[in-house]
Amino acid sequence: MNIEILYPGAFGFFLIIFYFVRLRQKNEILKNGIKTKGKVIDLSLDYSGQTRSYYPVVRFTLNDGTWMTEKYSVGTLPASFKTGEDVDLIYKLEDPTSFIITNKNSYIDKIFLIIGILLVFYSAYLFFAT
Repeated sequence: MNIEILYPGAFGFFLIIFYFVRLRQKNEILKNGIKTKGKVIDLSLDYSGQTRSYYPVVRFTLNDGTWMTEKYSVGTLPASFKTGEDVDLIYKLEDPTSFIITNKNSYIDKIFLIIGILLVFYSAYLFFAT
């Protein structure tokens, strides 16, 4: 048996797990978080091996009036946001660096799930077809 046919399935399984971890984090923030408005002040281009993604850097105020500037944990290519764009977000009271942008990117995590499922099925097809 050729072990390389299992690689897409393993990567797909990783993407599915990633989706459910992000979903859990998102639901926790939605349940206990505080809503505020922010502004994208920069786009950070990060490289991870052969992959590159644009991460929005967001500036927002906390309930006590403190200003926060944080890089969002979800990056995309092409960039999903523009510098100067207003965003709605929800942050954790106990950890304001952990936040989600609510007016965009709700579909990004679902794309990871769909790609993961497709890769698992593709790997299973290759496994059973040989």
